[in-house]
Amino acid sequence: GAGVNVEISANPYVCSRTFTKGKYSDTVVIGLVLVSGKKEIPVGSAFKDGTKVREAYCGKLGTVLNGKVTVDSDFDIVLLELKK
Repeated sequence: GAGVNVEISANPYVCSRTFTKGKYSDTVVIGLVLVSGKKEIPVGSAFKDGTKVREAYCGKLGTVLNGKVTVDSDFDIVLLELKK
C-alpha cells in the first residue's frame, strides 16, 4: 500500500503509517497479534496526547493519554485513525 511505515513496538508489533500527497495527509496506527480484550496501544509520534481516535474494526473511540490509547475489543488487531 501507499505510505511510509514507522515501527513503534516490535513485540507486540505496532506501527504507524502515514500517506501524504499534496495537501492531503492521513496517519493510522496498526497493531498486530495482540491480546483480545483490553489492551494499551502505544502511538509513538503519530498522535499527540489529547487526540481523539477511532478504532476502525470495533468502532470504539479513545483519547491518547501518555502516548497510548486503551482499546477494549475482541479483535487481536487494531487500526487507529483520527476521529473526524
